[in-house]
Amino acid sequence: MSWCWIGVYLLAFTAAATKLPNYILPVLPPCALLIARYLDRWRRGELTIPAWVQWAGLSVLALIGVGATAGLLVAGGVVEVRWLRGRSWPGLETWAAVGLLPLAGGLAAAVCLWHRQRSAFVSVLALTAWCFVLPLAAGGSMALDAFRAPRPLVQQVGALQRDQEIRIGCYQLEFLPSLNFCVQRPVQHYDSAEDALELLAQPLEAYLFLPRSDWEQLASRAPPSARVLGIHREMYRAGEVVVVTNR
Repeated sequence: MSWCWIGVYLLAFTAAATKLPNYILPVLPPCALLIARYLDRWRRGELTIPAWVQWAGLSVLALIGVGATAGLLVAGGVVEVRWLRGRSWPGLETWAAVGLLPLAGGLAAAVCLWHRQRSAFVSVLALTAWCFVLPLAAGGSMALDAFRAPRPLVQQVGALQRDQEIRIGCYQLEFLPSLNFCVQRPVQHYDSAEDALELLAQPLEAYLFLPRSDWEQLASRAPPSARVLGIHREMYRAGEVVVVTNR
């Protein structure tokens, strides 16, 4: 049953046009159940796990902690990496300490494994996973939201107008599928600059989302009434996103 649960969600969202990190959340409960059942059977002596697999698993757990700490320090800008091209998300470095939890948990579990205390070993793993995932799930996603352009921009320019007849469009922003959700109305994606500028020339109130670099190239050709309402940095690519209106 758990494998069917996993398979249905994987197939459904693999076929979906848009893919966001939170789409995988429904698969986590059946995966947790399968892992818990496997560990419980091992704890009771019903299964035999090779010793090298056990120690390799603890090594991976420790490496997850080291990787999380290093990754958050890099993302927060404390450690500069050339391939990020100057991109950083200040504030994420404060979460780097969370990466110490898998490292400490791995060491504690290694002690339990060395003394052949299987029940304690499983308990330490469960507690480590809970302490590591809960802070990231509760606060980590909120910290990242501040660096995603759609929601802050929509709030900044007042583009969420469910009771008004307005037009929302975007140009060169195929990587922002959540914009439809934030404005709670269809968003027209324009492939050409001419079509995007035509949106700003229509009589109805309109909002055009596009990269700042593209707007700098189109501004001289835009209608006189067009003006920039908001600017926000986008975490998925270098640069900023602007919102231009015809009002």
